[in-house]
Order: sequence, then C-alpha cells, then structure tokens
Amino acid sequence: MAAGSLVIQRDAAGEVGAQLSYNSGIDACEKGGQWQQALALLSGMQDAKLEPTVTSYSVGVRACDKSKQWQQILSLLRDMCEVKLEPDAVCYSAGISACETGEQWHQAVSLVSEMWGATF
Repeated sequence: MAAGSLVIQRDAAGEVGAQLSYNSGIDACEKGGQWQQALALLSGMQDAKLEPTVTSYSVGVRACDKSKQWQQILSLLRDMCEVKLEPDAVCYSAGISACETGEQWHQAVSLVSEMWGATF
C-alpha cells in the first residue's frame, strides 16, 4: 500500500492512537523521501478532524527539508502558528537549513529571529 493511500480510523485507542498512526505514516514518508505524501497525510489528519501535534509538523518539516522544499517548510511553520502550536528546534533548524540552501537569506534570518524569541 502506498503511503499516500494510507487510511487510518479511530479505534479503541481513540484520537491519540490515530495521531500516532498518522505521525508514523508521515515519518515513513519522510524516510522514503516522499515529501508530497507526508504533506498529504498531514492534511489528512485535519480532514479526519484530528489535531496535528508539534511532532506531526516536525516530521513533515523534516520530509520537506530532505527535498529542499523551503517554501513548503515556511508554509508549515505558518500553519503551526495559525493553530497555536509553537515550532520546536527541529522545525526551525530545518527551515533555516532549507532557506540557506535555497539562498533565501532574508527568510533564514527571519527564522533565526523567531527562534530566539521562542521558548523551548
């Protein structure tokens, strides 16, 4: 079964179990270099009325970082802020690294500034 076609249902474990299942799927996509499928699963969590966690976004960010998708990382960081989740050091580091690779120096400096203002 392709990672993008993963279907996860809530079972006896409830929402936490479903979140863990989605996070595992996103992680598998990250390890397989399939950033598009990782983002599809992240979006699928929201469609399933599950709240993505910092871990969910962090793994999605790592998937995008491997493919140097700096625009997607910035979008995920904005999404985290919109849902009141504070990016962790992994998210900021991947974002800064991807912006550097993409020669997006202004964005990288902006992320460093945000990171310094964040509480870990």
